[in-house]
Amino acid sequence: MSDWYARFERDAAFREAVAEAYAGRHDVGDALWWLEHPELDAPSGTASPLAPLAGLQRAAYGRPDAGGSAVRGEAGGAGGRVPGEAGGAGEREGRALEVLQAFEAMIERDRRDTLEAVDAAVPDARPEHGRRRTFVVAGAIVAAVCLAGGLALAAAAVFGGGAGPGSSSAGSASQGEAGSTSAPDRSGTSYGTAGENGAADSSTAAAAPALTASPFPNFPPGIGADSYAAIFSQPQSAADLPPEPLPVDLRPASFRSLSSGQYTAGAVYAAVNTANEVCLVVYGNATDYGTTCANVAVVAARGLQVSLTTTDHRDQTGLLVPAVALSARWEPDGNFTLDQSTPYDRD
Repeated sequence: MSDWYARFERDAAFREAVAEAYAGRHDVGDALWWLEHPELDAPSGTASPLAPLAGLQRAAYGRPDAGGSAVRGEAGGAGGRVPGEAGGAGEREGRALEVLQAFEAMIERDRRDTLEAVDAAVPDARPEHGRRRTFVVAGAIVAAVCLAGGLALAAAAVFGGGAGPGSSSAGSASQGEAGSTSAPDRSGTSYGTAGENGAADSSTAAAAPALTASPFPNFPPGIGADSYAAIFSQPQSAADLPPEPLPVDLRPASFRSLSSGQYTAGAVYAAVNTANEVCLVVYGNATDYGTTCANVAVVAARGLQVSLTTTDHRDQTGLLVPAVALSARWEPDGNFTLDQSTPYDRD
């Protein structure tokens, strides 16, 4: 699924269009956040609208107390109201079920209102869902053409200097082929490359990145916004913050989201490491991640790619989260694809 909240934070035209189209009861930014993170509080601090759900389910399907207090309390939390208190346990259970059903219908209406606003703001925006999903975050032919003629300018403007003869050595033992470095996830396996067109000289690191200026100020709004040359010019938002702990040697303030948000399979970020290289970071879950990095010249020529396979694990609630195989590719112009599948070697 696309991360509409991240786009809402970055894209002024989309923000204006979706706000105009939205007719729901929530703040439009919160509503977009809850499309993909319904159980989490919004970055604004507003509590998740699903917070009362567990209590309402207990009241409807669990054993009620003598006074029916569970029904009253949870209904109040959902904005509902329970009719008169008279009646036996069966009548109270019936009221609790009605409250639950009304609450679920309200949540579904909220989601429908938000999706309708997204559809109005971006025609054909909602992707098809399947076992393998592809996300196109940003990029256009205009960005690609500009980028092809401005690689030297990109290296100078984004990172404050090139990776040429006058630059200092990275001195990294992890520097590998194709100017890339690849780090494994915590418990799964990963593989990263800087494109697929052979090796490149990457024995030098770029100067300290300047994360406040884009080398292509004449780009139309939204064109190339997620390219390596422009993404770091955007201020970091709540949607850009990755799960903790962060991968080693990556600058926390440099993280920018490319796909879905925190703690979801396929959360992908662009970042800068301490050697001033551009990095692609893919999370399979909150603890399994893969990352690859390369200097700006290599990324400008070929982009970055990471393949990651997580392992089965249990989350904090004890729920078993199955393994997932992910393959992410980030092109120089900002085009981003993510393929997700079930590993073939699972029992």
